Amino acid sequence: MNVTMNRSVPRAALGMLAAGAVAVGALFAFSANADATQTGIAADELPPSAVEDFNYPGADRVLAEYGFEVKRGDGHIVVADCATEDVLRISTYGDGYKCFRTTGDSGWLTVAIARANGVRTNSATSTHLELTSEAGDEQVYDLGANDWEAIGSSDSESGGADFTLLEIRVTR
Repeated sequence: MNVTMNRSVPRAALGMLAAGAVAVGALFAFSANADATQTGIAADELPPSAVEDFNYPGADRVLAEYGFEVKRGDGHIVVADCATEDVLRISTYGDGYKCFRTTGDSGWLTVAIARANGVRTNSATSTHLELTSEAGDEQVYDLGANDWEAIGSSDSESGGADFTLLEIRVTR
């Protein structure tokens, strides 16, 4: 039996293999270059992490405009205009009201509101307040919805000492 070979087919296959090898080599070189570039990035060039620190955004503006410190919170209690309906109102000696709007099912906010002497809660089911005096005396109040309460130096058990409101917690 006589077999003839067609030599053009193997040459075409060899050409395709050679082109494929060049492509794979180029891809490998690009990949190695990309890895070298990525490992050469300094840690300070990376974007910041997305970890929440709970610091209150605009705290400096609140201090300048409203005269009290807001420190940290979960975003569900925010400083509000006292003309707004359904706000939590904190009364202070000499500075009038400090007002807060609550959102969500629960929230917390740490503040420093000096000389707090009264509270008018909003429609939140419960409002928890923590205050302290310069002497280290503490007051804790748990109030219902739409309630008025004397707090701080206005509380008959305070002995007339000034108290600073430190924390607000609400639950709907």
